[in-house]
Amino acid sequence: MLNIFLIYVVRKRAARLFGAYKHTMAACAVFDIIFSVVYIICSPTFAATPEKSALLIVNGGFEIPTTWGRSLIVVFVLLLCNSVVIPPCLFVFRTSFLERHQQLLRYLIIVPFLVSSSICGMICFAAWPTDSDIEYFTCIAYDINVEGNFTFLVASLQKDDTSSEKLRSDTLLAGTITVIVLLVVAMATIILCARRITAKVKKNTSIHTRHLDMQLRKTLFAQVRITE
Repeated sequence: MLNIFLIYVVRKRAARLFGAYKHTMAACAVFDIIFSVVYIICSPTFAATPEKSALLIVNGGFEIPTTWGRSLIVVFVLLLCNSVVIPPCLFVFRTSFLERHQQLLRYLIIVPFLVSSSICGMICFAAWPTDSDIEYFTCIAYDINVEGNFTFLVASLQKDDTSSEKLRSDTLLAGTITVIVLLVVAMATIILCARRITAKVKKNTSIHTRHLDMQLRKTLFAQVRITE
C-alpha cells in the first residue's frame, strides 16, 4: 500500500515540473511492489551454519518443484542486489536534472544495474547447490524451516578441494567483497547527492518549488527505507 501511495504522490505533486523524474519514481515503486510479491511467494530464510562456513537461503514460501524453487530464489537475489543500487540512482537522477547533465542518465540506468546483476550472477553461480551440497545440507535446510522440505541455495567458503569447487568459493568471496564495496559507494553517493541537491535548490529555486523538492526528497528517503 505504501508503494501505491508513493506512485500517487509523485504523479500528483511533481507532474508539472519533473516528468521523467516522476516516471522514474513510479517505476521504482513498481519495482518495490514486484520485490514484495516475490518475497511473499518465496519467503526466503537466511541461515548461517558452522558447517563449511555456509549461508543457506531456503525457500520457506509456497512448496513448488525444486528447479522452480531455486530459480525463484535466484530472482529474489537479483531483485535484492538491484535494490541496493536503486536509491543512489534516484539521488543521482535528481542531481543530474538539477545540474542539467541529462546526457548521463542513460549510463546511470545501465551501469549500476549491470554491476548489481553481475554480483547476483557471481553469488548464484557460487550458491547453486551441487549434488554433494544437496546431500550434505538437505537435513539442515529441513530443520531450518520447521521441518519443511523446501529447496535452497547454499553459499559456502569451504568447498571440496577440487578446481571447480575452488572456483565457486573464490567467486563467492569476490562477490561478497563487491557487495560490501557497493553498499559503501551507494551510501556515500546518497549523502553527497543529498547535499548537492539541497545546495542547488536553495540557490536556484523559489520558496514554492523548494517546498516541492523537499517533498520529493522525503519520497526518496522513503524509497530507501522500503528497499532496506
